[in-house]
Amino acid sequence: MSLEDKMVELLNLTLREVKCYLTLLKEENGLSQEEIKMLIGEDVKNILQSLEDKGLVIKGKEDKYLALHPRMALTNAWKIYEDKVLKDLIRRRREVDKLVLILQKNYKKG
Repeated sequence: MSLEDKMVELLNLTLREVKCYLTLLKEENGLSQEEIKMLIGEDVKNILQSLEDKGLVIKGKEDKYLALHPRMALTNAWKIYEDKVLKDLIRRRREVDKLVLILQKNYKKG
């Protein structure tokens, strides 16, 4: 399994997000949205916004995007993913509890 595939699987990132992050990781001084678009070959506005939201990149001076250090970036991405999963599990548990209440009314003893 490639590094990109592992990041997609473990951190709930898209392949586009991973490629964009890895591209920025190689650039010490950051890149503008247009520079990233030229390197990746596609519009990256939404990808960059998503990476910012997930804590992998920041927008620096002169509208250049910088990749955060992998330790910080991946910790941020994991925490956001973990929170999302936990919220979903809690929501599902509540739904199961509601089902129990509905079904126990229909349970016939003996």
